[in-house]
Amino acid sequence: NGQKLTIRIYAASLQTISSWSNSSGGYRAIGVTLPVTAQADKTIYVGCIWNSTDSFWDVVAVATQG
Repeated sequence: NGQKLTIRIYAASLQTISSWSNSSGGYRAIGVTLPVTAQADKTIYVGCIWNSTDSFWDVVAVATQG
């Protein structure tokens, strides 16, 4: 419980992020919006914390390069 996970997403061209699993063991947005596209030559960081009570990665931060 409480483990951290940082996901780095980078795309050389515009890409669609097909989906974020929202079933047990997947990702649950907490006060943020999960990205659905990755812009060309931009980096996205997604910060997660494991919630063992509910068996979800709680996504608590999303930052996109400006």
